Amino acid sequence: MKPIVVGIDGSAQGRLALDWAAAEAAVRNAPLQIVFGRSPRSVVPSSRMAGAPELYVPDDWAATADRELAGAASRAGELAPGIEVSVRREPVDPGRLLADLSDSATLVVVGSRGLGGIAGSVLGSVSLYLASHARSPVVVVRAEPGSLRGPEQRPEVLLGVDAHSPTSSAIEFAFAEASRRGIPLRAVHAWTHPQPAGSAEQPGGDVPPGAAAQDQARLLAEALAGWREKYPDVRVHAETRQDRPGSILAALSGQAELLVVGAHHRTHRIGSALGGVNHEVLHQALCPVVLVPDTE
Repeated sequence: MKPIVVGIDGSAQGRLALDWAAAEAAVRNAPLQIVFGRSPRSVVPSSRMAGAPELYVPDDWAATADRELAGAASRAGELAPGIEVSVRREPVDPGRLLADLSDSATLVVVGSRGLGGIAGSVLGSVSLYLASHARSPVVVVRAEPGSLRGPEQRPEVLLGVDAHSPTSSAIEFAFAEASRRGIPLRAVHAWTHPQPAGSAEQPGGDVPPGAAAQDQARLLAEALAGWREKYPDVRVHAETRQDRPGSILAALSGQAELLVVGAHHRTHRIGSALGGVNHEVLHQALCPVVLVPDTE
């Protein structure tokens, strides 16, 4: 079985990511690989410069990495006894290292920002790079699952669906995770642009009251139809909202165990980048976020 890969760096967010990854490895009975890459702050100019700058990794980097990895492996063993745990350190940029490892991973898990993050920044450079380049699902852990949910609220998996262009890999991931955890699934499709009054399709007339909402609900039902049959044990609550998708998903995430969205990569001349909804939920969600690339 492919491992769950988690990146650590000695930060509190890295420890949250480790705890989440260990728990998920136990649920899936999957191996756990703990990875420590070279943070940019550990790279300094070499004194042996002659022409092009030469960089080296200080000798204590390896010792720090080994110490953190040993502690992380011990903690993972305590949290999830019986799972296979391996460690890996590489003097390579953490984001690029984890993106490379995503080719052979079930999931890659990171904290929202680590020790190398900019003060005041919500999302770190490693998590942002990984989210926009990974080939496996990426989990960005910002808070302990359920830590912001009131005692009267039941846990659920929250799924963001673009019913006009649904990402089947994200839908399947959310259904499978809800089934594994034995909790309900809330599937939300948000839309912001109803057909305006007097449009070309209806010259001089208004959209019938509720017609736009009914059409959006139909699209969502069609997107979920096959998956309901495949996962009959999952109780599904489907809803549409006339609102900005990122905003409504972030608002609902406080009562969720997990927020799942499709990873929409946009290619620019400077490289791959995330779509607007992805950015918004990664910066504002109150629970771990899973970005699932489209495998079709």
